[in-house]
Formats: sequence, C-alpha cells, structure tokens
Amino acid sequence: MPPWAVIQVYLGNKVHRNDWDSPNEYIHLAPESAPASGGNNLPQIEKRDKHGYLASWQPTQEDMMACDWKLLSSEGHILVFDITLGVSSDDYYWGYVADHELENDGISGFGTLNIIQNKTDITKISFSIWHTQPQFPNSTALTLQVYSDNNQDSYQKMTALLKKDLYITVDDVTYYLGIAVIAESSENGEENRYGHFIWYPSEKNTDLKKLGAVMQQTGKTKRFYLNWR
Repeated sequence: MPPWAVIQVYLGNKVHRNDWDSPNEYIHLAPESAPASGGNNLPQIEKRDKHGYLASWQPTQEDMMACDWKLLSSEGHILVFDITLGVSSDDYYWGYVADHELENDGISGFGTLNIIQNKTDITKISFSIWHTQPQFPNSTALTLQVYSDNNQDSYQKMTALLKKDLYITVDDVTYYLGIAVIAESSENGEENRYGHFIWYPSEKNTDLKKLGAVMQQTGKTKRFYLNWR
C-alpha cells in the first residue's frame, strides 16, 4: 500500500483499489472506541465490502505494491441530497414532503430537502417518504415524486434512469432498492406532465426496511447518496 494511500486513510478519507466495487467497497480508518463505552481500541483500518460489511483489514503483498489506489469521492453518486427528517401528523409517513404537495391527501408538508449534487435530469423532488401502516403491512414502501425539465428530452432521460437499479448510501451504508415501480403517465395528471410518482415496495427487500428505519430518525439531518446502475 503506497504511502499516499496510507496518509489519505489517516487523514480520515476513504480509498479503494481500481477493481473494487466503488463507491461501495473501500477502506477507512475506524475511530477509537468511545470512552463512555469502556472501549480501549486503538484506531485501525477497516474494509467495507460491497455488501456493506465492515471488518479489520490488513494489506496483502499485492495491495502494498499496487499503484491503482484511488481516493473515494462522491463522483460515483449522481444525485446527492440532505434531508432533515420529518414525520406526518398521523405517524404514517417519514422523510420529506414539500408544502401543499400532498394536501389533497390530508398530509401537510414536513422535513426539508436540499440537493447537494446532481448529475441527472431530475430537477425537483417534491417528496421522498417512507410510508408504513401497521394495519396494512403490504403497503410499506419508499415513495418519491420527481420532475425533469419541462421538455420531452429531459423527461425521457429521467424515465430511462428510473428504470435502472437504485442504490442509496446513508451513513456509509449502501442499500439496494432495485427498480422502481413507475406510475403510468395517465395517473400523474396534467400538472405532473414532466413528473413521475415512483415507489419501491419493501416486500422481500430487507435493505429497504433498514433504510426505512433510518428515515424514521425524525429531527436528524441525513445525507443521501443515490446511484442508478
């Protein structure tokens, strides 16, 4: 492992080999155990594999000699936004809803969303919510309303993107959501001509349920890194 890569890790950055599954697979410096926890572990290098599992890491001889180490950046993520997580008055919806967006459904706006980086044709997100009702367990899903620019070219590019597998990374954990269910254009209404209502059902998707638990951390601000493949 070249000195440059070691320095980057000890500066708190994440690095990866060229053939690793970036941005999911990388090494980083694990922090010292918190004093309150009674831990006395010194910082060590951990590797996060492509499935999100962390383990102590020691470089192989090949790793030591390799010249293909790279600094992990947000370049692998084509849409990044912060959500200050809110919750609806009935405690059935968590995340973010723009003011007036779902008033016809009796849902007032909550939370905030700020786009940090965007390399897609998605120009607006009016809601991103985790929805669950105990009496309707099969309705649990992550739903979003997204818009493109007001032209067919941008709209078609956005539609093509949404038909790919989505991965979302939050707090260094990557969740696989799969391919969205996209409402038919006729269901969107004329006012949403260049928008799509999409949802990711949680049935048989344990990653999605784990992401739902993150979105229920009301009051916290989380950064969401999205990548479609």
